[in-house]
Amino acid sequence: MKNKLYWMTEYKLQTYDKSEATYGSYVIAESEFIATALLFLRGLNEEITSIACKVVQRRRVPKMAKLYKQRKLGTCLHTLCFTGNVLVNAKLMAHPDFLLDSGVIHDIIHEIDFPDEFGFRKHIFSKLAEIDKLSEYLGY
Repeated sequence: MKNKLYWMTEYKLQTYDKSEATYGSYVIAESEFIATALLFLRGLNEEITSIACKVVQRRRVPKMAKLYKQRKLGTCLHTLCFTGNVLVNAKLMAHPDFLLDSGVIHDIIHEIDFPDEFGFRKHIFSKLAEIDKLSEYLGY
């Protein structure tokens, strides 16, 4: 983690009811130039709202593979929706990876709805670990 800096960010999104809401996030990068480039790639129109500080302990989006293994499926799904949106915006993943009937979101929903029929599945864990790694490329 040496030489990494941490900036708070904000972005606005139109909600499903057509109102606008402001959300907060962060970016971890070596310089403001790289941080700004990562924000551009994320595609959320984020703006840096704080002065950079050194990263002492990395605060990040929870690792989805870990949440899945711990069977925290609701939190895993919530994180996956946020992260998936950012990865699709950055063109690091495609919508089908998430949204198809065979996509990871659909699979996790089956586990939530039918916990007795579905247990831990290695292919979902592996896909989530891959998504976790991709999110690190964008400063999470």
